Amino acid sequence: ALMFATIAGHPKIVDLLLRSGAKVDIVNSVGRTAAQLGGFVGQHEAVETINNFFSITELQYYTKPQGLEKVPKLDPSLLQPLHSYITTINLHPVGLILTLQSTTPNLIDHHHNVCKVMDILCEKAMKNDNEPFSLKLHYLAYTLRHCSSAESIESVIKCLLVFGEHGEPIEIEKFMRQSLKQFPHVYSVLLKQMVATLSKIPLGATPTTLSLFTTSILGNRSFDEQNTCSTCGIRSDELKKCSKCKHAFYCGIECQKLAWTMGNHKKLCKKWSKQLMSTDEVSLESSPHEKQPQ
Repeated sequence: ALMFATIAGHPKIVDLLLRSGAKVDIVNSVGRTAAQLGGFVGQHEAVETINNFFSITELQYYTKPQGLEKVPKLDPSLLQPLHSYITTINLHPVGLILTLQSTTPNLIDHHHNVCKVMDILCEKAMKNDNEPFSLKLHYLAYTLRHCSSAESIESVIKCLLVFGEHGEPIEIEKFMRQSLKQFPHVYSVLLKQMVATLSKIPLGATPTTLSLFTTSILGNRSFDEQNTCSTCGIRSDELKKCSKCKHAFYCGIECQKLAWTMGNHKKLCKKWSKQLMSTDEVSLESSPHEKQPQ
């Protein structure tokens, strides 16, 4: 049933089947899973639903002592915030950090146990041949560990929001590529494919690591960075363009403030605004004069 729903392109039915216990690793007569079939016929939203699905009951297992354990691996109060973190579809590092910062209780304060559980899940996903989910769990744990070892959350965000003179996300590229280097399953086919692709792309060039990462982990849907917030990476059709430089897009005033006060948009905005004015002046000068009425 999961295969038919995926091929037909019904993500809501796919989600319902998954919550009812449908297995994602079942293959058909030609050895293809539902996600692989969906990707082949172009049903990317259904594929994204499968690749991003993770039952909270599976995570709940770690909130109870197992075997000789006197305390569970995961405090029950962390169940909901960790599940929300694991199932996020926004893989932009700043977006993840803002999510971590807002969780209650704070996952960063309990990073040791939280990362331990995610490492177990990462290994389990790899054994079940779910490489995209395994890589995602590793990346989420890497981000959490990075935040917990940093001087402050603000210092991490400040570093990531430094862009090149043409708006290249250099620091974000470095951050995400470093997470790939630390993925423990070096024999992963997905990892090898991503490394092979990225080795030919200079830092800051397109497609970006974030774009490749998102399409590889969540499905084959094309990742349009023009429809994402320049600060947190959230996808939206209602982004607001910077009124001065017309170059950056934001999902709200908070992200705009972060880019201005913690990033280097203030400096870049001034430069891009001047370039925009120069372009407008050249455009006006080169435009043909209207014929005067007789």
